[in-house]
Amino acid sequence: MEDRYRLAHLRMHVTVIFIICARSFCVGSVSRNANNSFTHYFKKGDVVLGGLFSFYQEIDGNCSTLNDLHGAVGRIEAMIYAIEKINNNTNILPNLTLGYSIYDDCGQESFGLASSLHLLGLERTSCCPGSTQYNMEKCDTPPILGVIGPEYTKVTIATNHLFSFYQVPHISASASSDELSDSNRFPFFSRLVPSDSFQIGAMIDIIEHFKWKYVSAVYSNEDYGEHGINELIDRSHTNDKFCLGAIVGISESATNVEIDRAIRQIEKQSHVEVLILFSLPRASQMFLDGMKRRNLIGSYTMIGSDATISLVSNPDYFGLLKGSLFLNPYSSQRLPSFDKHINEVAKAAEDNVSSTENPFLQTIVNGCKRDAIESMCAELNRTKSANFSLNTWAAIVMDAVNVMALALNTTLEGKYDKINEGYDISAIVGDFHTNILKTSFRGTRGFIQFMENGDFMGSYVIENIQEDGNEFDSIVVGQWNSQNETKLSLFDEDIQWPFDHVPRSYCSSTCLAGYVTREHNDNPQCCWECSKCHDYEITSANGTACLACPEFHWPDVNQTSCELVDPTFLHKSDSAAIAFLFLTSLGLTISLITSVMYIYLRNKPLIKASGRETMFIIMLGVILSYVMVFFFVSEPSTSVCGVARIGLIITFTWIYAPLLVKVFRINRIFYLAKKSPQKPKYIAASYQVLFSIILISVQLVISIMWLTIKAPRAEKHNPVLYQREVTLSCNFQQGEIITSSMYNLILIGLCCYYAIRTRKLPDNFKETKFIGVIVYTTMFIFVAFIPSYFVVTEPVTRVAILSIAVVCNASTTLVCLFLSKLYAVYFVIDGNEPGTRTSGVPIAHCNNKAAVVGDFDTVKNETVSTENTSSAV
Repeated sequence: MEDRYRLAHLRMHVTVIFIICARSFCVGSVSRNANNSFTHYFKKGDVVLGGLFSFYQEIDGNCSTLNDLHGAVGRIEAMIYAIEKINNNTNILPNLTLGYSIYDDCGQESFGLASSLHLLGLERTSCCPGSTQYNMEKCDTPPILGVIGPEYTKVTIATNHLFSFYQVPHISASASSDELSDSNRFPFFSRLVPSDSFQIGAMIDIIEHFKWKYVSAVYSNEDYGEHGINELIDRSHTNDKFCLGAIVGISESATNVEIDRAIRQIEKQSHVEVLILFSLPRASQMFLDGMKRRNLIGSYTMIGSDATISLVSNPDYFGLLKGSLFLNPYSSQRLPSFDKHINEVAKAAEDNVSSTENPFLQTIVNGCKRDAIESMCAELNRTKSANFSLNTWAAIVMDAVNVMALALNTTLEGKYDKINEGYDISAIVGDFHTNILKTSFRGTRGFIQFMENGDFMGSYVIENIQEDGNEFDSIVVGQWNSQNETKLSLFDEDIQWPFDHVPRSYCSSTCLAGYVTREHNDNPQCCWECSKCHDYEITSANGTACLACPEFHWPDVNQTSCELVDPTFLHKSDSAAIAFLFLTSLGLTISLITSVMYIYLRNKPLIKASGRETMFIIMLGVILSYVMVFFFVSEPSTSVCGVARIGLIITFTWIYAPLLVKVFRINRIFYLAKKSPQKPKYIAASYQVLFSIILISVQLVISIMWLTIKAPRAEKHNPVLYQREVTLSCNFQQGEIITSSMYNLILIGLCCYYAIRTRKLPDNFKETKFIGVIVYTTMFIFVAFIPSYFVVTEPVTRVAILSIAVVCNASTTLVCLFLSKLYAVYFVIDGNEPGTRTSGVPIAHCNNKAAVVGDFDTVKNETVSTENTSSAV
């Protein structure tokens, strides 16, 4: 499979060479610099190293504009300086002199291919297939052993076919595309700059470090920018910590209108304050010029790729780049000897251009002094400045030369004697490339070591553009190293931002408490809308759904968890409870006092005649009614609810069962007295007590049955759905209330019936009228209060209903049946002489002899007397 792959590449190489030779050099149609010639810097040596640098940049098809953003002269001089140092070092390549052959590739594929053919000696007509002078034997061996360059990815890819075909190792100082990591396609390629995969990883780590959720990106429309942005897009799809917003490409041929349109796309992302700049210097420069036109200075923090590092030295962009972060493939160490060398060379060339053999430097000097070209003057001034310092790319060039020298030294070890005897160095080319990959040493900017595929270990320093007064400088604020466990190391406190805060870059702001995210389709993990949850809902753990709290629970303040709601009930310390307890205590006190007085006056004729036994049973019912209120205002519990459920109904029964027996007895006495002189049966006190107990027992059985069906307990309720309200109350059953009330209503109805039947009794026998008052009051209580209990939900109101119902019933009974008799004993009827009256006080009210009759004969005589009086009238 590998042989087939290499064979296909071989055919492609041959095809490319044929096309280039036939259409470029054999025809001579390539447009170069102003003189239409290839600038060539050459020095003979035993072994020649080639160099491809982007001295010019191509604009509108012409390679005549100085590429001043990279400091091309400094890199070329760095290569020469490194080679001269090696030649002067007897420990490396003894008895062997390195030469160099340097061409300009103009940063474009076509110019790079043309320069490569010159570099390999293939420009001769004898090497052009189809030429009358074609002689393949003279083209077999290239005149160089290795090449430093090219600098651009697109040129590296284009020239790789030639270099691989002729097995010429080439080391790039700045081509960082991941595409070049494929050792099958680029078998003789290596580089001293990390691949873009490392660079993208470093950018992502920075984004995650500052928790930037949404960033925009700018890239150049060529191999370097497109491969970088594609890698970034792919990683963003598998990373849930950030998303990409606007992604715009800048072509080096783009117009201002096109660039402004691209910038407007970025401006639409209103919450984005961070831009990734992954483009070649010229495209980056065009983009920044557009930012200046739109007055966006200080609007963004940029994360610049290694290709944009040259921008930091351009004062035109200081305001735009303030606070931005740039990835630099290691920080170069200052080399005073080289700085002094290039200063002297530049000054000497300025004084006398013929003093230098470097045609590139001569071009700079002539372009400045003779033609007054601004860019060339700036490059000359920068090069000869006393503050000149070796930049990163020049340092990498020097390291690349040292790599080739050390690898060649290893390859030729033990063979130096044969070199002077005419040893063919081309025979070692395979071993030479292998040793390049094995070479490791400490270079000008750190430790140099290659991976198996020729890639450089990923490591960057992170530089921050800072303002100090009126001056700007690039300050190292961190480092990223792929070999460290914690790859990113940043000194946040040393970073100067363009804003008064750490940049905030997001698509959608974090939803407030109680809101959930409704995702957008484009970037669901970064862009969303906030939707309010209901008050009774919490947000899910991932903040994407509203969840209803369980019963008796309610969301906390942040609506992130449900909390158990404390149930409400009437506490004894509440003002309403205090009022109820006060009134109840007052009624209970009066009831107890009345009971004591009844006991004390038990032998009074009025008390005896009223039926003491049934009256004491009724009084017990009154006392129980008041006592029940204390249970109603107590905290509901199983025991409290058991007593309350029985007591609520039984207190009514305890009053109306003996009351029915009492009124029924009165009815029998008066109506039977008209018909028969015989004394009615079962009107003795013992029978009245028995009948009362039987009637009360029926109600007690009904209540016990319901307690068996539904055991008493305190129950929580949500009276109003979806509101933060939980009540605690006893589990009164509707069926229980209905059946028990029906029984009591039967008792009350009979009392009412007999009260109506006895309504025409003589004035001395009208106690049943007051019994009627009690009955009617109770009927009203049953109709109004009891049903209301099941309608209302507020616990205080429920307790109030029960308490008022019971207290009203007990108080009415107390006043009409008991207090009225005590009043009569002391103020109306003489307690010793039945029928006598206190002077001037009429016998009216509810203290009449209908209840004070002691025996059937007396009742009969009163009845006959009353009838005669009525007849006489």
